Amino acid sequence: MFTDGYVDQFGGDKEKKYSTKRLKDTLTSIQSLPLKQQGIELDTIIENWKNGIEQIDDILVIGIRF
Repeated sequence: MFTDGYVDQFGGDKEKKYSTKRLKDTLTSIQSLPLKQQGIELDTIIENWKNGIEQIDDILVIGIRF
């Protein structure tokens, strides 16, 4: 589950929003990692995406292990 904060963050080469599709693809690509590592990866990815642009909203991603 996630709020709109992650997907609405501006960044990248063209300073566009991260997008829901991009986040879903990201989550799929890291799903085999342990939850703690997934959190680290998501932090790294969004920081790289922002590339110095100020964060515009709170970001919340919740992972549940079955």
